[in-house]
Parts: sequence; C-alpha cells; structure tokens
Amino acid sequence: MNEQFDTIPYTNMGGSFLLGLSIGYALKKSFKILLVIFGLGFTFVFVLEYYHIITLNQDILNSHLSTIIEHAKTYTVMLKDRLGEYKTEGILGAVAGFVMGIKIG
Repeated sequence: MNEQFDTIPYTNMGGSFLLGLSIGYALKKSFKILLVIFGLGFTFVFVLEYYHIITLNQDILNSHLSTIIEHAKTYTVMLKDRLGEYKTEGILGAVAGFVMGIKIG
C-alpha cells in the first residue's frame, strides 16, 4: 500500500508544509517583536544623543551593521542549502507553508 503512494507526486508535501508553516509563522511573530524592541532602543539612544548625554561613533555603527549583514547572508546560504536537500515536492510544500505562515503570522 505504501508503494502506490510513492508513485503519486506531492504526497510527501504534508510534513514539509507544516514545517514551513511553523517557521514562517514564528519568524513573522519574532520579527515583529524584534522590530518593536530595536525601534524603542534606537529611539532611546537617539534621544540621549540629542540631549548630548552620549555621542555616537558612525564608523563603529557602520562596522556593526556590516557584521550583521554578513551573518544574515550566512544564514540565508545555510537555509538555501538545507532546502536543497529535500525532494521537489518537499521544497514546494515547505515554500507554500512558509508563505502561508508569513501571511497568517
């Protein structure tokens, strides 16, 4: 009985769809929380700079930003390589689940 389902395309899409759905949902929720935290933090720092309590060094800020961008590129490549290990129907299910998770998150 299991052999007949192996010949039908897209039957393995369920697990990868749920995985993509949960990753997309969690990513969107955590991204919203991080945006609020970082936004409040940056606002607080800029208010302190405005009142001359602290001084920001633009070169150090730029170096930290470039480091963050490099880490993001590394994680993107890792995710791309990980998705490349799945079969076609698994990738399609994961992408569809991820898009759905982003939409409902």
